[in-house]
Amino acid sequence: QRQENYEQESNKKELSIKAAEIFDSGDSLIDGFIKASKFICEQVAFHSFCLYIHDNGPICTLDFAMRDGSVVYQKTGFFPKSDYPQLYGRRKESPTRYSDIVTYSRLTREYSSFILRIGKKDLPLAHLEIKFDGYAKIPDEVSSLVEILGLKINQKLNAEKLASIKNHAIDQLGALKYSHELALSSTNLSAFLQEMAAIAINSTPATYCRIDLSNPEKISLRTAAVSQRRFLDWPTQHMSEIPLAEAELHKKALLENCKIYFDQDNVDKAMPSGDNDVLLPPGAGRGIIIPLTINNQSVGLLTVGDFRDRTRCPLSELSDIFVTNLASVISMALTLQRERRHLPAAKEGSRKLTMKLQEQSTDDFENLSIKSRLNGPLASIMASCEYLRESHPGLESEVGHFIDIIERNAGKIHGITSGFTEEMNVTDSRS
Repeated sequence: QRQENYEQESNKKELSIKAAEIFDSGDSLIDGFIKASKFICEQVAFHSFCLYIHDNGPICTLDFAMRDGSVVYQKTGFFPKSDYPQLYGRRKESPTRYSDIVTYSRLTREYSSFILRIGKKDLPLAHLEIKFDGYAKIPDEVSSLVEILGLKINQKLNAEKLASIKNHAIDQLGALKYSHELALSSTNLSAFLQEMAAIAINSTPATYCRIDLSNPEKISLRTAAVSQRRFLDWPTQHMSEIPLAEAELHKKALLENCKIYFDQDNVDKAMPSGDNDVLLPPGAGRGIIIPLTINNQSVGLLTVGDFRDRTRCPLSELSDIFVTNLASVISMALTLQRERRHLPAAKEGSRKLTMKLQEQSTDDFENLSIKSRLNGPLASIMASCEYLRESHPGLESEVGHFIDIIERNAGKIHGITSGFTEEMNVTDSRS
């Protein structure tokens, strides 16, 4: 009996080591999950084995048929409660040896499930679900192996999440660098503001962005720029004059020069009906209103928002920081525009410039959009090269050589696109 117990314990330990090693070989998450599925299939027969990875987007499914007829799924996206009730609700959860990993069971008429939640309860990273036909129950020794796999998947997802946040931050820094350059060089305020609204949408999960400028008396707003990720039924998006008396929350942000967060699912932060009717697209859920200033005096508002359910965390802290900095860049551009307008020596040049801009076609805006599409990624590439060089000082000389080539060529292209603006400025000065 003692020998038998020893062999059982040795077998458990050996299987635990094998389970832990599956994700240690440097494979991608999907490759590791397939190997893990085959490993569990050798221990117990199941109907299906599914990994649900929580994300904001639509559901993307990869499925694989096993030799015994069972199916393995990896699903990534947002999982509505109505379609995936097994991932929601209050159930009797069993804690495991590992933090942020709990297990629970679910029983239906067709099958029984062993489910493992990976991550925090309110915001899980993923769920693992093993379905069995009928009322079969997972053996204890197999459940402990699944817990080990859950720990490894948790580590893998956290590493990927961190890498994704770093890459997104680099992209946003590149977009901010480009917006600074554009603020200093742009002479067409209308096109500049439209470009800033587009950058806000392209660099965050926001669905829409609008920029409004106030009249000197601060009793009305004028729509200066609007951008949207997809077509919205938004009849009031281009209103020439918006009375602030009908937009209570926007009026408060402008007059008190304060940032305001709104959330239609929160009674204390809900947007008044007037703001909804005249400034936001129907169905807007939550967002941020940020004042635009000149000499610390508010002169307009930047509003970004989203339609997603609050559980999908549309605007992260990183996105909040980004749009706040973007509002500061717009404020800087508005300040420069005012200074140019008030310089006595520049009045005649400003008049000629205005006449020339009136003669130009809408090609200017298209050229600006093309420069945005080029300069944003180029700035991101250059920032990535700088990050690689600083964070990996031990890179082989050959790799470092190619990073130098990438950075040098990106700089050349950036110089060419910047030359478009310089040529226009030279032409205007000669006029």
